[in-house]
Amino acid sequence: MKKILSTFVLLLSVLVVKAQELPINDATEKVTFMEVVDATGLSANDIYTTMKTWAKSNGLKITEDKADEKEFVTTGILPAPYERAKGRTEVSNVNYKFYFYAKEGKYRFIATDFVHEGSDKTMSGGELENEAPECGPSVSNGNWNLIKKKTKNGMDELIEDLKKKIKVAQNDPTKNSDW
Repeated sequence: MKKILSTFVLLLSVLVVKAQELPINDATEKVTFMEVVDATGLSANDIYTTMKTWAKSNGLKITEDKADEKEFVTTGILPAPYERAKGRTEVSNVNYKFYFYAKEGKYRFIATDFVHEGSDKTMSGGELENEAPECGPSVSNGNWNLIKKKTKNGMDELIEDLKKKIKVAQNDPTKNSDW
C-alpha cells in the first residue's frame, strides 16, 4: 500500500511541476511567450496605438519604437517575492523584454529574455531557462520553481489583459468602417 501511495504522490508531483513549465522556444532555447492574434476590423495604426497605450499603462518602458513599421519593444518587471527564511520575505523581480508588432487586422507579441534579480547579486537566479538558479543555495530549488510559477502566472495575466484591450478596441463602433 505504501508503494502505491508513494508512486501516486510522485506522479502527482510530476504533473503539477509539468503544469507550471514555462514555454521554451525550440530555436532560441529561451523562455518565450509568443502569439499571433486576430484583430479583424482594426487598422495596423489602431492596433499599434492601442498596444502602446496598454504597454505604458502596465508600467512597461518603451526602449525602441519604429512607428512607421508599427513595432515597438519594451522592458518590464514582474515582482517575484519569496520566503527565504521563516517569516522573512525576499524581494526579487523578473526582468524581461516584450516585443509588439501590428499589421492590418492582426498583431503579434513576443515576451522573452526573462532574468531573475534578487535584492543583491548573491540572490539573483539569472536566466529562467536555467534548471537551477545561478546564485546556488541562496535561492532554493523550491523558491526557484515558485519564481518561475509566478512569472508564468504574471505573463498569462498580462497577455490576457492585452487581448481584452485589443478586443475592446475591435468592438468599438467608432472604429468600424462597415456601416
